[in-house]
Amino acid sequence: MATTAILWILRSLLMMMMPGGMFGMMGAGNYPMNNEMVNSQWGMGGHGMFMGLIGWVIFSGVAAWLIATIYNRLIGSDRV
Repeated sequence: MATTAILWILRSLLMMMMPGGMFGMMGAGNYPMNNEMVNSQWGMGGHGMFMGLIGWVIFSGVAAWLIATIYNRLIGSDRV
């Protein structure tokens, strides 16, 4: 989960420093159906960064637990 937190913080800082570059890198505006997104601006403040950090850390923890549980059941381990 620490790796997820570090990557989220780095991505958020990049988005705060270069919103236009991150918008293009994420692929927005590459599809004809997303014409309304071409002229929009991205922005992220401290609140969005914190909420995203909490959400992704919780999600990655649950996903890691689920994968470990399935793996342990497949190999026949009783330890969880």
